[in-house]
Amino acid sequence: TIRNRSQGLLNFVDIYRNLTRIPKPNFRYFRISELLERTEDLLKPKLSKLKIKFLYKIFPDDIMLTADPDLIDQVVINLMLNAIDAVKKVEKPQISIIASKTIHGKITIDFIDNGYGIKPDILDKIFMPFFTSKREGSGIGLSLSRQIMHLHKGTITVKSKPNEGCVFTLTF
Repeated sequence: TIRNRSQGLLNFVDIYRNLTRIPKPNFRYFRISELLERTEDLLKPKLSKLKIKFLYKIFPDDIMLTADPDLIDQVVINLMLNAIDAVKKVEKPQISIIASKTIHGKITIDFIDNGYGIKPDILDKIFMPFFTSKREGSGIGLSLSRQIMHLHKGTITVKSKPNEGCVFTLTF
């Protein structure tokens, strides 16, 4: 029992360390299409295996972003993995990403899924460190994503309707 508890505490410390050690962003100017292509290449086998329809659109198609590509990759991959988890048990699972430039010059990237949505009573807790509604998971993914977006002077928000899905929005 003591050994198991000690291991649990060591795991907790490792997770907490990862949460507090986000590297300083190394900003670069790059196309959003590159970001989404990398994500699609990485997750294509998982999407195919689970028969999840995936598409992305970029308006206009040449939008450029000033950000740390490695850190933003981490955010995008986390949101995609969450979306995959959300849709894997629905009929006709689908995930879409829509990137666009607002009339105010801001860039938004929407992650849209047709999963079961997030229960209203936990919606305000999902960005808290170590909060999770999953059986497996550490509860640091969305918290880490929010911290990364703050480092980019951006935001991450969510809208959800039970049994209709979620939209997570990154705003730069």
